Amino acid sequence: MPITDIALRKATKGQILRENGLEFRFFEDGKAGVRFVGRVRGSNQRVAISLGRYPGLSLQAARKVGEGHRRLCEEGSDPRHARQEKAAQDQKLVGLLLEEYLGTL
Repeated sequence: MPITDIALRKATKGQILRENGLEFRFFEDGKAGVRFVGRVRGSNQRVAISLGRYPGLSLQAARKVGEGHRRLCEEGSDPRHARQEKAAQDQKLVGLLLEEYLGTL
């Protein structure tokens, strides 16, 4: 059954709502930890990735990120590796921008 914003707002402490690999785990403060849980095709390796906290992370945004992770798992790629590669690329970009900035001083 699909999760709705109304169901998320009415959820209570300790409740866990799941949909297509997304998991919303509710805490005392009414906020929920959101994570993606899936398995990588071919290796059957379990993947659990923290995505953020609801309502700071909207249901729509969580679904979008979850769909991307689910697609990678179905293709046989571990989404955690994709996140690490993106972080490494971002770090290189920051380094290049910093070198360029310092070179202009």
